[in-house]
Amino acid sequence: MLVSRYSTRKWPVLDHAVRWGRSQCLLWLPYVLFFVPVTLRFFVLVVLEAVYNLYLFFFTLPQSLQPIISEGYSEGDAIVTGGTSGIGKEIARALILAGYHVHLPVRDMAKGRKVAEELGVKAVTLYQCNLSSIPEVLAFIAAFKSTHKQLELLVNGLESHMAIHVLGTFLLTTGLASILHGGRVVNVSSSVYYIVSHFDLRAFCDRSQFSRQGGYSNAKYAQTLLSMQLALDLREHDITVNCVHPGMVNTDIIRSDTLGKVVLRGIVNTIAPFIMLTPKQGALTPVWAALSSECDNVTGRFFSDLQEEPLSGKIFHDLEHGYGKALFVHCENLVKKASNR
Repeated sequence: MLVSRYSTRKWPVLDHAVRWGRSQCLLWLPYVLFFVPVTLRFFVLVVLEAVYNLYLFFFTLPQSLQPIISEGYSEGDAIVTGGTSGIGKEIARALILAGYHVHLPVRDMAKGRKVAEELGVKAVTLYQCNLSSIPEVLAFIAAFKSTHKQLELLVNGLESHMAIHVLGTFLLTTGLASILHGGRVVNVSSSVYYIVSHFDLRAFCDRSQFSRQGGYSNAKYAQTLLSMQLALDLREHDITVNCVHPGMVNTDIIRSDTLGKVVLRGIVNTIAPFIMLTPKQGALTPVWAALSSECDNVTGRFFSDLQEEPLSGKIFHDLEHGYGKALFVHCENLVKKASNR
């Protein structure tokens, strides 16, 4: 199992015990809380993950991205979605420091220009693109490929619990695959996918579900399942696809209606500044997965806190029984329908 050299363990025995305890919680949580509403399961996981990640960043993980940035210096091109706020913006900032020219598809160009000025106008190219619109994503892909013959890095860092963005991950990865040879795809996901005890592919793939909130945990489960399928399909093209859990980060997605209940949302909003990570801290593992030589030729993995995290047995089960391929085919059909309009 891959563990980064950047992860320093001051107390190896304690660290092993804490990580083992967390992994057991993730594995058994869906079964122990099977009869508990998903909303409450989500809240329990938020608290457990927040405490765990604070432990990591105080005692185990490096406090700076600089060593990773220095190692991964490149003058190539990178596309980052969600790059105007939160974790996505911090990932874009780190990639620019590592020498990349960063391309940001943004819905709000005014906001995008402000971010470009903050990060460095010469190192950023903006594209008008609503990632929830299939035609706009296809137009962005065509525009980028018309001016670039090679893409080194694709980071799907958009923070959203909208099911449509699972399709966005599919669109960008498959649409850019022809110029991604030898490159990396990093999908920012979340360990909350562990709380999904039953994933109804037919309900999730219903066209209407792609225009509404599909549920954060279900969306992240689908994203992880699709990422593992893409890793299998793109391996022969020398393209690596991995998922990362950035930790429980205090961003807009946490402060939104993710939990679905006003009371629980109020609790999270109150405690978030004290127990959750900053976007810069949350960018640590995604940047490591994007830049570090430790991840060379590594594909189909799920990373958390600078190390590989075992995938849930349900992911392996669904891949083995063809659900990953079924999700891939459904996304493909949606794109074809949109293209023929």
